Amino acid sequence: GGQALDVQNDGKPLTTEQLDYIYANKTSALLEGSMMVGAALAGASEDEIFLIESVGYRVGIAFQIQDDILDYKRDNNTGKPANNDLREHKITLPLTEAMERVTEEEREEIKALLRRADSDDEALDKLHNMVVERGGLEAASISLKSYLARAMHLLHKYPDTPYRASLLDLCTFIAERDI
Repeated sequence: GGQALDVQNDGKPLTTEQLDYIYANKTSALLEGSMMVGAALAGASEDEIFLIESVGYRVGIAFQIQDDILDYKRDNNTGKPANNDLREHKITLPLTEAMERVTEEEREEIKALLRRADSDDEALDKLHNMVVERGGLEAASISLKSYLARAMHLLHKYPDTPYRASLLDLCTFIAERDI
């Protein structure tokens, strides 16, 4: 569902609710489901499965946010060119956060730049710079850290086992990843 809404709204401004829906029903749903199946197969109780679902949701959202942040890094190791989301007219959290911090005139300029980002390198660079200068990456990073902190807090409700340690390591990896 998240991927479908993402494709349907290609290049269109998204509300915070729509972006939340995309994140929750894209990467987050995949991680939630995987973690829940693993917990169920390991014999977890219903409460433990509910708890790991909450962890998976937060870890998945954080992973997607980090993916969106990495798209702006010119020296990323993802194998994708920098600003690929902008070239594809995708609305992600850094862009949404930047748009919330600009005047209406600047918002219209951002929309116009986004429409040309696939074919105009100058427009792409200006759009990239506006997102950075208006605090879009910084705000997205704060959100990323908040999701991971909540996931790690929930994980500490589980006994200290190698499994919990692995999930905590996953949270650290997501925060630090550059691939």
